[in-house]
Amino acid sequence: MKYFEIRNSLNVKEIGKYPQVETAKNNCHIWDDPKFIERFEFDRIDSEVITSNAILHKRAKITDLVSAYIIGFSLKLLMSSKLKNILEQHSNSKFQFFRAPIIYKNEYYENYWIMHSHTFSFNYIDFEKSNFVLRKRKLGGGTFLENIEIRTIDEFKKVLNCDLKSKRIKFFCNNVILKSTIGEDFFSLRHVSGGFKHFVSEKLKVEIDKQNCTGIEFIPQPIN
Repeated sequence: MKYFEIRNSLNVKEIGKYPQVETAKNNCHIWDDPKFIERFEFDRIDSEVITSNAILHKRAKITDLVSAYIIGFSLKLLMSSKLKNILEQHSNSKFQFFRAPIIYKNEYYENYWIMHSHTFSFNYIDFEKSNFVLRKRKLGGGTFLENIEIRTIDEFKKVLNCDLKSKRIKFFCNNVILKSTIGEDFFSLRHVSGGFKHFVSEKLKVEIDKQNCTGIEFIPQPIN
């Protein structure tokens, strides 16, 4: 089965302006309130959550997937109820959805949600075919990339654990190759180029297209 990465659309004719979100109305002290959604990072959330309200640029258009790259939406997808209802059916308890109304031209649109990822499917990576790198800091400033060979998920986790303990090294997969034996229609990966990636099967892509969901770009993924 073919798989595609979900990305925010860059088509200005469709989205009006990129990114669509200009700023946000925060509903708490974002640096101190333990209930603010950014405090939970990639852990499962089993308590009350406070989200922000994304404020769209006046030239932006309202779409089902909205591009938001500001505090409150870090490494998360902002989407309409229509897209949320499709993805939630295939989430397999790996994702959580929290209501986050958007603001456009001073009007609230209640049917918007933040998707929070807390479980990642590293077992779907073909480690022998994928490319992994360490981003190291230079003593005089700046960084450089160093290739590292990873052949198994255990080696991946071992290097990852070392990375988390080091302030001078960042480890990630620079070129993801997926296995051909994936048993899900929707999953995510972390510690990859760009921070995270969400993937859908061709079957789920067709379903999303049939519902005419907007603001989405599907990038075909190499599979071994």
